[in-house]
Amino acid sequence: MNKNPLQEERIKGYFIQAAMEILRGEGIRDLSVRNVAEKAGYSYATLYNYFKDLNELLTVCISEFLNENKAGITSAIQYIPKGKQRLAVIYFTYIKYFVQYPGIFELTYFGKNKNSQNLILNFIENVSSEDWNYLIDEGFYTAEEATAIKQTANYIVIGLLLAYNNLHSPDSYEKFQQVVKEQFTTLLNL
Repeated sequence: MNKNPLQEERIKGYFIQAAMEILRGEGIRDLSVRNVAEKAGYSYATLYNYFKDLNELLTVCISEFLNENKAGITSAIQYIPKGKQRLAVIYFTYIKYFVQYPGIFELTYFGKNKNSQNLILNFIENVSSEDWNYLIDEGFYTAEEATAIKQTANYIVIGLLLAYNNLHSPDSYEKFQQVVKEQFTTLLNL
């Protein structure tokens, strides 16, 4: 008996959505095959018909979260011309997503899944490459300077998110926004 591909995709989607809801709400600590299956309305054994294991499901979820983040970034920069200001908005929007969903930040940056680590490492590079290339082409930075600034920006992002999400420093979102603005204003020489 052949399986219906549309039904297969729909059921797989239920598992993905269930896992994403758990990750958004409770975080990685509450994610288990049983919790995902229960939330999706299926037995945990059924999940293994669609995913090799929980890591495979997590990789799909991370990819979906990054797609959401990219959509937010694309919307935020749509009317801003290429350059330093748009680059600052890209980083700010990226950071804002992980403040909104600290469990997703924890999963994406501190998960043990190699596939997800590759996704996150390539993500910010991909969404910002057009602006970095423009800044290099226009003579704002050499390729070497841009590489060094990008690396510093990545460390700043992680540090800021760790301090705010885990240590609650600074103690308000408004102060956090100001710190982010100051860091990227200085880094990009705005």
